[in-house]
Amino acid sequence: MPSQLSHQTFLTINNRPKNWLTLLLGVATALILWGSLGGIHELLLTDTTTKRLVNVFFGGWAFGLIQLTTYCAFFWAVFSLIAKDSTYRYQQQGFQLKLLESSHHDHLLNTEDIQKVREKIATLSPTDHSLLLVSTLKKIADSKFRSGTNATELTSLLQEQINIAMTHMDTSYSTIRYLAWAIPSIGFIGTVLGISAAMGKANEAIEVVTSLLGVAFDTTLVSLLLSLVLMFFIHRTQEREETQLIEIESYCLDHFVNRLYTKESS
Repeated sequence: MPSQLSHQTFLTINNRPKNWLTLLLGVATALILWGSLGGIHELLLTDTTTKRLVNVFFGGWAFGLIQLTTYCAFFWAVFSLIAKDSTYRYQQQGFQLKLLESSHHDHLLNTEDIQKVREKIATLSPTDHSLLLVSTLKKIADSKFRSGTNATELTSLLQEQINIAMTHMDTSYSTIRYLAWAIPSIGFIGTVLGISAAMGKANEAIEVVTSLLGVAFDTTLVSLLLSLVLMFFIHRTQEREETQLIEIESYCLDHFVNRLYTKESS
């Protein structure tokens, strides 16, 4: 059965984001965005309101470095989430193989049927064997064929495999969660630096002090807004992956384990 499935993107390796690559892409995107809008706005913008908005989100060449660092962390996390999304789409292809589909859902699987499933899996490419549905089904089919494991033991084995996958999935978010935490922290650092600079200019004109205070709070505003956006997509992406694991477990139960159980209990 030749495989027609697409491979994972260049952003992932072993179903995990390539941190070094997503970091490079994130930094490059942030530099382009900040350099094009933040670094030259003083020369190109004449409208006061527009200039103020651009200054809030990108800053100048001094305090704007805080915004730049914030955007680097944000886009690093964004590209990591894109990599996670590509992994999700890749894993969904396991259902397209239809290794256990049957026109008669109540058909009981005997030893010959299990062997056919194992043969189908054996004809898949090495890349397709990295699909969680394929690797999980292979483990429970081999266990049943070689040792005659009963339905209860197969259910426990299946749950164990899903739990391992859940742990693996959860740890793959470690860098993304750190970045989601770091973004508002970077903004607060900018606020502290801005307040410190304003205090240092306390003996000067009030316009200078208020300007520095405004810049200080701009960094916190930007970081909190980016954090809100990022956290939404983090939870959305993780929810999809967790749902996918549940679907894989249900698929193996409905099309394999429960059909064996019916046969054994009849």
